Amino acid sequence: MADITDNVFKEYGSFSLTKVLNDPKILPYFISLSITDQPAERPTLPLRPEEREKHIIVKLSVPSGSQVRDTKEFVTSLFQFIDIVGTKLGSALRPDTKNKLRKVREELDKELKTEATKEKKEEVRYFLSDAVAFTERLSSQVEDAKRAAKRRQEEERVSRLSAAEQKKVG
Repeated sequence: MADITDNVFKEYGSFSLTKVLNDPKILPYFISLSITDQPAERPTLPLRPEEREKHIIVKLSVPSGSQVRDTKEFVTSLFQFIDIVGTKLGSALRPDTKNKLRKVREELDKELKTEATKEKKEEVRYFLSDAVAFTERLSSQVEDAKRAAKRRQEEERVSRLSAAEQKKVG
């Protein structure tokens, strides 16, 4: 992956990220710079290539009001860097670097698919266990209703009998 670092820090015309980041006015505020096509939150399923958005994430500590001007040139130069990343950086990478990046992406996609499948199976298991419990409760209620109906039927039959016959049954 040194190829990526080399290409990020190589000079493109009059622009040099190394010079921009080594500017003494920026050093007290600069924290990090990241280039990614990953979303901020881990997706639950692999993203299709057309859904991937490239991001350049720059973290700076906030300068005091009077020192905000020190970061203006840096922020302005980032627009040049964005143009370079969008137009030149990808094509400058060696084929083996592109293959490594592709393999890493495929591994991540496979991992996301595996996790999604596992979650689906767990959901199905959960819903099936709920369905079984519901069916058992329903079956029990049906049996209770059958017994109650049978008891009512017997009570009705007995109530139609004469008083002497009711004494014999009861």
